[in-house]
Amino acid sequence: MTQKIAIVTGADGGLGTHVTKALLDAGFTVAGLSPNIKQSDFSHPNFIALPTWLNSLDEAKKVASDVISRSGKIDVLAHMVGGFLADAALPTPMTLLSSACSI
Repeated sequence: MTQKIAIVTGADGGLGTHVTKALLDAGFTVAGLSPNIKQSDFSHPNFIALPTWLNSLDEAKKVASDVISRSGKIDVLAHMVGGFLADAALPTPMTLLSSACSI
């Protein structure tokens, strides 16, 4: 089996932590993104910590290029950032949702 590569945004957050662990357990190499993520956050040899703010298209392209240069490809993108706001209740304003999806 060839190695599968995943990027998980918000890898050290509530949902992101579980998604990252599940992908690692399934045999993926996971590039975990978050502003304060550390290699020590996941004690797994197939985890790559990439501390970054994904707040622009240029930054997203840079991260994708970095992962592809390390691993040759990206098989999965799990975008776990921006799913909710603290103290926010549904419905999420459309402008906020559009902003989160435009990156």
